[in-house]
Amino acid sequence: FTTPINRDQIHALITDLELRPDEPMASRCGQCTACLDACPTGAFDGPFALDARRCLSYLTIEHVGSFPLSIRSNMQQRVMGCDVCQSVCPYDRSARATVMTTEVAPRPGLVGPDLARWLEMTSSDYRRITKGTAVRRLSRTQLMRNAAIALGNSANDRAVAPLARALRTHKSALVRAHVAWALGELGGAAAQQVLRNALLHEPDGSVRQEIGFALARPTQQDRRSEA
Repeated sequence: FTTPINRDQIHALITDLELRPDEPMASRCGQCTACLDACPTGAFDGPFALDARRCLSYLTIEHVGSFPLSIRSNMQQRVMGCDVCQSVCPYDRSARATVMTTEVAPRPGLVGPDLARWLEMTSSDYRRITKGTAVRRLSRTQLMRNAAIALGNSANDRAVAPLARALRTHKSALVRAHVAWALGELGGAAAQQVLRNALLHEPDGSVRQEIGFALARPTQQDRRSEA
């Protein structure tokens, strides 16, 4: 029998019959390594072997702690998820364009969000932005952490001011730590001064460590000048 779920759009089939399981699907990958080659962080150790500790979908959504320092720049402008491996797979690409239904279409406020505003979102902002969406899987702190990393990867000097405010005032040490990284990644005299000032007053040891790393490493500007 069938049980209607969600306004009769989805049905569940429940049975006590013993069903013969399908044969395992044959691999159609052949010599294709598109997903392995395209992964931004090299998270695949080999075919069918994914190391979640380097997977941006896992790190941006499920992981609640500090983002691995070595792959923050690989995150680029992503805030939630990745799915590059899916988009390059020839079997996942549709043969023709399809019309996206309203139910699964991206919300206007979630397409190209203002990351500086996300970095300063209040609890009510978070509830409004994430209501009825899968973004609610992330806590407000995770979203702000991810926004800080994306701002650090933006190469946009206008991000320095909101990052500086967050480093001075944000309650979460986790967010402040990633804000410090972002300022160090952007570089420039203004960002460096903000970091030096913060080092004098920051109470959390993990954030002070991030500030030290940020002050010591080459910035985006340094790397562009060397290229």
